[in-house]
Amino acid sequence: MPTQTTNRRSSPTRIFIVSKHAIYREALRVLLASEEDFEVVAMGADCLAAVDAVCGCAPHVVLIDLGAPVLPEGDALRAIGLAHPPARIIIIAPPIGRSVLADALRSGVRGIVPRSAPTRLLAMSIRTVVAGQYWIARDMVSDLVETFCTLPPRARPAIVDRRFGLTNRELEIVSLLIGGYANKQIADKCAIGERTVKHHLANIFEKLGVSSRLEAVLFAVRHQIVAVDRSDAPRSVAV
Repeated sequence: MPTQTTNRRSSPTRIFIVSKHAIYREALRVLLASEEDFEVVAMGADCLAAVDAVCGCAPHVVLIDLGAPVLPEGDALRAIGLAHPPARIIIIAPPIGRSVLADALRSGVRGIVPRSAPTRLLAMSIRTVVAGQYWIARDMVSDLVETFCTLPPRARPAIVDRRFGLTNRELEIVSLLIGGYANKQIADKCAIGERTVKHHLANIFEKLGVSSRLEAVLFAVRHQIVAVDRSDAPRSVAV
């Protein structure tokens, strides 16, 4: 899912495509070439090829097609990031489990696009991650939140002040964000205007050091800022 509306780059976004299927690589190349702000600079059959090539072609995005619901063996994803740190990694994936989703993000993946997603969402995901944000499909958000909720206590950081300077009203809005409420719904529940909601969101983002609703939700759950009712886990984060 998009975390925030992004602007087009003044120069083309350079993309490296990775897929073991030649037909799929070519289809992706043709699809992305139809976008005036994208440029496919190279293609490879596997992540090892990408590690060897990214330094030379300096892509902004490495787009990886996962043929199976598992990550590449070893530390291939991290190796790509180390070989060319500016590159953002996006994976196109079949349905994947919670652990694979969490491992992908820990390995440096910035975007996860389901294979079943409309083609327009692929372009949106690329523009979003190039802008420095994350892209996660709506139907994966609840799994991601649940994964963070079920981390063992020893894996959670010690927090002295879990409020992070948030006011009671801002904490209430964070709870509603986790519940997947849109701005208008939050305004109705809090009996305030939508403009006031946007003002509170801006303050929340600044205090938590995040730039989007999704990042705020993940931060809040990870740091236990508010209680999460797992029996009614959110199905998406409204945008």
